[in-house]
Amino acid sequence: MRCLKNSCGTRHKRVRSFGLLLVLGALLGSCAGQLQPGIGRDGQPIRAFKATDQGTFSVRWASIPHPIPINEPFELVLDVLGPDVNPLLEVQGWMPGHGHGMVRTPRVTPLGEGSMGEDRFQVKGMLFHMEGAWELRIAIAWRQEQGDTFSIQRESVVFEVEI
Repeated sequence: MRCLKNSCGTRHKRVRSFGLLLVLGALLGSCAGQLQPGIGRDGQPIRAFKATDQGTFSVRWASIPHPIPINEPFELVLDVLGPDVNPLLEVQGWMPGHGHGMVRTPRVTPLGEGSMGEDRFQVKGMLFHMEGAWELRIAIAWRQEQGDTFSIQRESVVFEVEI
């Protein structure tokens, strides 16, 4: 009898260890998903904002679908926080390890104001045609008035994406 109790006790420990591994695997999987952010239940991107190279704007993004598929079209939702200047966006996918970009030119459409006062944009026509390390390059341009003249200002931000 004593032997059966020990084997049962050992079996319970193994079951608990296996359960713990399942929980840890789920947690790691959810962290890995942060590399390709999706849309949360509230309709907001799951990623934090990242500042542009000169700090005038902050940008976050999410893919639809999530995660980004290989060699299939996908869309992006971009949120841009910054001054009220009607920014224009240009989006490019780039593979730094291969020295080339996407085989498509995406279209950026303004969607209006988001829930936090950010400018929201939709990007259609994205396609990462190869597996590997990509960069999502976002350039923001806007017109800055200077008395009787104006200048075009430009800043950018780069997000690393692993497919």
